[in-house]
Amino acid sequence: MMNFKKLIKENTGFIISLVVMGFILFNPPVRAFFTRQILKTGLFSPKISDNAEELKQDLLLKDINGKLISLKELEGKVVFINFWATWCPPCIAEMPSIQKLYDETQGLNVVFAMVDVDNDPDKALKFLEKGNFTLPLYHPSSSISDQLFEGSLPTTIVLNKKGQIVLKQQGMSDYADKKFIDKIKSLVTE
Repeated sequence: MMNFKKLIKENTGFIISLVVMGFILFNPPVRAFFTRQILKTGLFSPKISDNAEELKQDLLLKDINGKLISLKELEGKVVFINFWATWCPPCIAEMPSIQKLYDETQGLNVVFAMVDVDNDPDKALKFLEKGNFTLPLYHPSSSISDQLFEGSLPTTIVLNKKGQIVLKQQGMSDYADKKFIDKIKSLVTE
């Protein structure tokens, strides 16, 4: 018994570290908070490509009211699509930066589609409302080509006004980055 107490006493720091790491790993809101802090370092700034890729297959999306839109219909507008899920900590971590981008581009010719890949509109809507996010919620209403989404969450696609892919970002990013916001605004005027 004495050896056990001595072992605990000598390893208290290590034990506390394990408990804290476990709390971070298994608590999505806490993990999202720490991930957001990492995003703020600037290491995760997305880059829009000058080499546009033709969209090979259309995508149908359904909004929370049941209205269908297709990507082809949105030609002439810049389109920001984010594939996400409520259980995905990196998705949750980047959501405030997407909200900031959305707020910064209001009134411009930019369409946002937050595509919940879980197809659970009620859960996704509650999540957005709880976080005070005003982002437009959609669900896939057709198959999604690998060109747009290969299964990695989050995945973000940006289409220029010609309907061409100028960004495909797999993994989290800081969309509130000033250079990125300026680039989105410049796509509107091209």
